[in-house]
Amino acid sequence: MTPSRRSKPLAGVSAPASAPAWIQDIVHLNRQIPPQAHTPMYVWHKYWSRKTWNVVQEHIKTYCPKGGIVFDPFAGSGVTALEALKVGRRAIACDLMPVATEISRLTLKPIQLFKLQEAFERVEKTVKNKILSLYETPCRRCKKRFPFTCAVWQKGKLKEIRYEACPYCKDRREKNTPLTKADSQLLSAIERSRIREWHPRNTLCYSDGTPFKKREKYASLDQLFTKRNLQALAWLMEAIEEALSAYARKVSGGEWMLRPEYSEKQIKRIHTRIIAILAEIGKRQAMAFGSAGESKAIRSAKGLTRARAIFETS
Repeated sequence: MTPSRRSKPLAGVSAPASAPAWIQDIVHLNRQIPPQAHTPMYVWHKYWSRKTWNVVQEHIKTYCPKGGIVFDPFAGSGVTALEALKVGRRAIACDLMPVATEISRLTLKPIQLFKLQEAFERVEKTVKNKILSLYETPCRRCKKRFPFTCAVWQKGKLKEIRYEACPYCKDRREKNTPLTKADSQLLSAIERSRIREWHPRNTLCYSDGTPFKKREKYASLDQLFTKRNLQALAWLMEAIEEALSAYARKVSGGEWMLRPEYSEKQIKRIHTRIIAILAEIGKRQAMAFGSAGESKAIRSAKGLTRARAIFETS
């Protein structure tokens, strides 16, 4: 490892004589590292206590050689492991919290952007208007309906609706906007309805019934949401799974396995078609260029035939 030359050795800090040469050559960090804002890869989730990525990266570059291994036994959302990989180190990360390891796995997982965009558009087409219909309010000026921006609740009751700007008349309501009769009727209809789609009802306690912490007024996960939000999320979850089923299939444990681009049967059909096309090309070449062209095309077709035979028996 080439030690950093931007820092000076710390007084009284030295590696033992038995340490490897690259450790003895380290120039310790003794300067402030200005923190930088988290990049999008770190803000798609709300996991707590994220360390500043560029500070972590600077320590890794200083104290771990290229190709070395960084071990983080309390990985959290994986900032240390991700930064290690970004600067050419290997990483081992673990955490007791399943949510933490899943966040790290999903952040690292490569994706195909065009397919992601296609899936997003499919989900949007399926549920966007349906979800927005749950949040419609009449403009206080022109009376036309559109989705509001914010709902203010106090002691379990909806007290106020706010919106940034009416798309029709640009009316803006940032405060002191009580519910209209239409708002109350919509909310009542939502509260009376039953959510038919799957949504989590997990109790907030361990398997033996012990609460995660001091029991408050909420006993299960679904109680953390309003009925309106829970319905919107249930619709969204269903649409996401429908979109995902076009690219993957669900296997044991709730995991998803990507579907191949083509099935084995489709690949065999494609190979057969290619051979037929090449054979036709060979005939036309023979007619145009004589036996030399025919021999070349026949060799190509025979080669593909052998490849197809290997594919069919593998």
